[in-house]
Amino acid sequence: MELSRSIPGADIEIYGNGFIGDKAGQLVEKTAVLREIGFRTPRRVILAEDCFDGYFQRNELGDNLRTTQLAPTLASRIRDGEFSPEDVATLQAIGTSFDTPALVIRSSAAGDARGTGIYTSVVVANDTTQTVEGVKQVLESYFSPSAIAFRKDAKTGEGFAIMIEPLIGQPIAASEYAASDNPTFSPILSGFGYTSTAKGEGYTNIVPGYGGGVDNREGLEVTGAVIKQYDGRLFDYILEKREISIQRGLDAYDIPSLLTFDMDGFSYAPYSASRKHFLGEMVHDPQVDLPNLNFSTFFEMMQEMETVFGKPQYLEWALTSFDGKPSYWLLQIADIDRKTDIFDFSGHGEPLFSAYAVTGSGIVNSEFMIDCFNPQGIPRLREFNQTHAGYVLLYADRLSSSLAGKDFGTISYEDFSNAAVLLAYGGSGLHSAGESIGHIGGLAAVTGKLFGVLNPLAEIKPNWEVFNDKEQEDVEMKTYRGDITTVASERQNKMIIYVQDQKKED
Repeated sequence: MELSRSIPGADIEIYGNGFIGDKAGQLVEKTAVLREIGFRTPRRVILAEDCFDGYFQRNELGDNLRTTQLAPTLASRIRDGEFSPEDVATLQAIGTSFDTPALVIRSSAAGDARGTGIYTSVVVANDTTQTVEGVKQVLESYFSPSAIAFRKDAKTGEGFAIMIEPLIGQPIAASEYAASDNPTFSPILSGFGYTSTAKGEGYTNIVPGYGGGVDNREGLEVTGAVIKQYDGRLFDYILEKREISIQRGLDAYDIPSLLTFDMDGFSYAPYSASRKHFLGEMVHDPQVDLPNLNFSTFFEMMQEMETVFGKPQYLEWALTSFDGKPSYWLLQIADIDRKTDIFDFSGHGEPLFSAYAVTGSGIVNSEFMIDCFNPQGIPRLREFNQTHAGYVLLYADRLSSSLAGKDFGTISYEDFSNAAVLLAYGGSGLHSAGESIGHIGGLAAVTGKLFGVLNPLAEIKPNWEVFNDKEQEDVEMKTYRGDITTVASERQNKMIIYVQDQKKED
């Protein structure tokens, strides 16, 4: 691995001369402009695809990434492989060049600038051994069954690179359980969003700490128009949302709360003795000054970004603050296409389910509707997916979260690659919109599937009685067979699943 070039005004170094992927390519192209707009961006190192030729050859995996033969043992052989001493020394030098306790090692593949979650990203301590293992873990994800199926369906083509960058954050000891000399290292807030959407105004989804909201369903969705009503004071809006939710009898895990959250899965906290982080205790911290944070500034920067680049943008970001002065870090960016469709939702049959947070537009006719409601159903779903196509998949949204893998099974793209419609449900339904442009929704958009989140508060209430009356049930998965029509409009932010007649499979 040898440094080949640096990008002026961007603090980006590229090792190797090969393919760098769409995610890295967008950052190379746009970082200098993003800094002019006012965003901060971290220094980054990109390992081009040809940096790994020696690794594949050394471990007898193939001449390079694209000629490596797929085999059941390939993943374990990548994990168990060894980099040359020279490559290890290069990775060590890269790590020590970052003054941070943790590194983020991310994929950059063909056709995946927006980040669909199909490839692995890891956060590791800034240690050579962990860096080497993290690079191998990300590299291995290129060859997963889900990634292979995704590339085929999305027609992205082949190609892969890896980015190494510092974890953006600051020392935070925001809980009575966390010693001040043993703080968490984390951003204050992070999120993802659109500068504009098919529905019009853009928005961002926000979570405390690290995580970007992308693979987490507890985030709070905020628009610039809403924040303007509070004179830019995001914290005032959060307090009001929480008070309303408490009055309705919802607890902190059933509302889009930013005041209390479980640290696990969201922040890199190798030195923290606490599992809880309370933004409320940071209110009077002069370093942070959340009450006086003017979040309208962030939306103004988002709009300038769309104007400068001439297209709506997808972005992932993080917020740090020192001496009460906020810094908005731009972590990922991608061009998006805004759709302008309008559909008539009448005359399609009996409404069964209504969804919001919609990705994709169109009308799909299906014969089967599958409900995967617990981890035990995932193997059955994968088996069904191998022999059926064009079906509607209902799934419990906890199965799609990156946190689900800790205590449950996690659904992956290979399990539903042949589905045409995806409908997430679970919890109160009030906080799940984040998944619509998170990993599952991102996969749906790229591969042409329709996606939505079940809306229990819609005028059309979920008709589980009709579904349960006609489905074939076992303890693992439910199968409904009939004439099913799904109508979805991203611009109208509406998806309805209708049934014409019901019939059981013989």
